[in-house]
Amino acid sequence: MRHDGRFERHDGASGSKRRSYVIGQADLHARNLHHVPLYVSVDEPDNARMARRQSRALVLLAHGSPAPAWRQPLIDIAAAARAMTDDSVVLAWLAHAEPDLATCVTHLVAAGATRIEVTPLFFASGGHVTRDVPAIIATLSQRFKDVSITVGPAIGERPAVKLAIARSAVTPTD
Repeated sequence: MRHDGRFERHDGASGSKRRSYVIGQADLHARNLHHVPLYVSVDEPDNARMARRQSRALVLLAHGSPAPAWRQPLIDIAAAARAMTDDSVVLAWLAHAEPDLATCVTHLVAAGATRIEVTPLFFASGGHVTRDVPAIIATLSQRFKDVSITVGPAIGERPAVKLAIARSAVTPTD
């Protein structure tokens, strides 16, 4: 098991590869999350199992990029969010990466989620958040009529996020 926050690959019983994310122990202690397991799965089947236990699920939606280094901070955020809640938390990409929003919602609904909350991991509500995401949600809402699918504001518009960014911006880097 790695503790440097990088992906590990494991061969499952069926011979398929699973992607796993490991949160470093020091990172958990720094965030006062030392009580959570170090191993956090980002596999759809594991998240689907979590969704069966409750009806609420969270989808963190990011733009996406073909560059793994660009995606990594968002994967880290999703892993930290999973460690903070018993709700199912999945990370979806709008473009350039998988899984996409429709795939994540489909898996969560199949697992029993009846209330899905989408949080756009965007700094502001530009065209993707105001036009593209609502169109995708409208299609999914028509497909899954018994499921409540809501979209919150862009994460960067939340006061707590603005304050955290401002604090980080004025903090000297080492």
